[in-house]
Amino acid sequence: MDASAPRADASSDMWFRTGSPLGLLLVDLDEQTIGRIDGTWPLDGSGEPEFAIVRTRRFGQSRLVPLGAARIVDGLLQVPYTRLEIDDAPNLEIGRYLLEQVDRARAYYVQEIETSISR
Repeated sequence: MDASAPRADASSDMWFRTGSPLGLLLVDLDEQTIGRIDGTWPLDGSGEPEFAIVRTRRFGQSRLVPLGAARIVDGLLQVPYTRLEIDDAPNLEIGRYLLEQVDRARAYYVQEIETSISR
Protein backbone atom coordinates (compact mmCIF):
# COMPACT_ATOMS: atom_id res chain seq x y z
CA MET A 1 0.00 0.00 0.00
CA ASP A 2 1.28 3.46 -0.91
CA ALA A 3 2.17 5.41 2.25
CA SER A 4 0.86 8.62 0.68
CA ALA A 5 -2.53 7.09 -0.16
CA PRO A 6 -5.49 8.27 1.95
CA ARG A 7 -6.28 6.09 4.90
CA ALA A 8 -9.90 5.29 5.62
CA ASP A 9 -10.69 5.68 9.31
CA ALA A 10 -12.11 2.68 11.15
CA SER A 11 -15.47 4.43 11.30
CA SER A 12 -15.49 5.37 7.61
CA ASP A 13 -18.66 3.49 6.78
CA MET A 14 -20.55 4.68 9.86
CA TRP A 15 -19.65 8.39 10.08
CA PHE A 16 -23.31 9.34 10.42
CA ARG A 17 -23.73 7.22 13.55
CA THR A 18 -20.92 8.91 15.42
CA GLY A 19 -22.32 12.39 15.05
CA SER A 20 -23.28 15.06 12.61
CA PRO A 21 -21.24 15.83 9.51
CA LEU A 22 -21.74 19.56 10.23
CA GLY A 23 -18.47 21.43 10.14
CA LEU A 24 -16.54 18.66 8.41
CA LEU A 25 -14.48 19.56 5.38
CA LEU A 26 -15.84 17.89 2.24
CA VAL A 27 -13.37 16.66 -0.37
CA ASP A 28 -13.98 15.18 -3.79
CA LEU A 29 -12.86 11.90 -5.33
CA ASP A 30 -9.37 13.35 -5.93
CA GLU A 31 -9.18 14.87 -2.41
CA GLN A 32 -9.72 18.40 -3.74
CA THR A 33 -11.34 20.62 -1.11
CA ILE A 34 -14.95 21.48 -1.90
CA GLY A 35 -15.91 23.32 1.29
CA ARG A 36 -17.30 22.92 4.79
CA ILE A 37 -20.59 21.21 5.44
CA ASP A 38 -22.93 23.81 6.90
CA GLY A 39 -26.17 21.83 6.76
CA THR A 40 -27.85 18.58 5.85
CA TRP A 41 -31.07 17.51 4.19
CA PRO A 42 -33.51 16.58 5.56
CA LEU A 43 -33.12 19.66 7.69
CA ASP A 44 -34.85 18.26 10.76
CA GLY A 45 -31.84 16.15 11.80
CA SER A 46 -33.88 12.96 12.12
CA GLY A 47 -32.23 9.82 10.84
CA GLU A 48 -29.41 9.62 8.35
CA PRO A 49 -29.03 12.72 6.15
CA GLU A 50 -29.33 12.17 2.41
CA PHE A 51 -27.46 15.30 1.32
CA ALA A 52 -24.81 17.61 2.72
CA ILE A 53 -25.27 21.32 2.12
CA VAL A 54 -21.85 22.66 1.21
CA ARG A 55 -20.80 26.21 0.49
CA THR A 56 -18.31 25.81 -2.32
CA ARG A 57 -15.12 27.79 -2.47
CA ARG A 58 -16.05 28.78 -6.02
CA PHE A 59 -18.22 31.91 -5.79
CA GLY A 60 -19.41 30.87 -2.30
CA GLN A 61 -22.49 29.14 -3.69
CA SER A 62 -24.17 26.25 -1.89
CA ARG A 63 -24.66 22.79 -3.36
CA LEU A 64 -26.43 19.64 -2.26
CA VAL A 65 -24.02 16.69 -2.32
CA PRO A 66 -25.25 13.10 -1.78
CA LEU A 67 -23.90 11.41 1.33
CA GLY A 68 -24.85 7.81 0.51
CA ALA A 69 -21.31 6.79 -0.50
CA ALA A 70 -19.43 9.34 1.63
CA ARG A 71 -16.64 8.14 3.88
CA ILE A 72 -14.21 9.58 6.38
CA VAL A 73 -10.62 9.68 5.09
CA ASP A 74 -7.97 11.19 7.34
CA GLY A 75 -10.60 13.25 9.16
CA LEU A 76 -12.17 14.60 5.96
CA LEU A 77 -15.51 13.59 4.47
CA GLN A 78 -14.87 12.28 0.95
CA VAL A 79 -17.55 11.82 -1.71
CA PRO A 80 -17.20 9.87 -4.98
CA TYR A 81 -17.67 12.91 -7.22
CA THR A 82 -15.16 15.26 -8.82
CA ARG A 83 -14.94 18.94 -7.99
CA LEU A 84 -16.21 19.76 -11.49
CA GLU A 85 -19.27 17.51 -11.06
CA ILE A 86 -20.09 19.19 -7.75
CA ASP A 87 -19.51 22.69 -9.16
CA ASP A 88 -21.80 21.85 -12.09
CA ALA A 89 -24.60 20.64 -9.78
CA PRO A 90 -27.65 22.90 -9.42
CA ASN A 91 -27.13 25.89 -7.13
CA LEU A 92 -28.98 25.70 -3.82
CA GLU A 93 -31.08 28.61 -2.61
CA ILE A 94 -31.97 27.97 1.02
CA GLY A 95 -35.64 28.59 1.77
CA ARG A 96 -36.77 28.73 -1.86
CA TYR A 97 -38.60 25.68 -3.15
CA LEU A 98 -36.25 23.37 -1.27
CA LEU A 99 -38.03 20.14 -2.16
CA GLU A 100 -37.86 20.99 -5.88
CA GLN A 101 -34.15 21.74 -5.50
CA VAL A 102 -33.59 18.38 -3.77
CA ASP A 103 -35.38 16.64 -6.66
CA ARG A 104 -33.17 18.49 -9.18
CA ALA A 105 -30.03 17.52 -7.24
CA ARG A 106 -31.11 13.86 -7.13
CA ALA A 107 -31.73 13.85 -10.89
CA TYR A 108 -28.39 15.56 -11.55
CA TYR A 109 -26.35 13.07 -9.52
CA VAL A 110 -28.20 10.07 -10.97
CA GLN A 111 -27.28 11.39 -14.43
CA GLU A 112 -23.64 11.90 -13.34
CA ILE A 113 -23.44 8.35 -11.99
CA GLU A 114 -24.90 6.88 -15.18
CA THR A 115 -22.55 8.96 -17.33
CA SER A 116 -19.43 7.95 -15.38
CA ILE A 117 -20.41 4.27 -15.46
CA SER A 118 -20.77 4.37 -19.25
CA ARG A 119 -17.29 5.93 -19.71
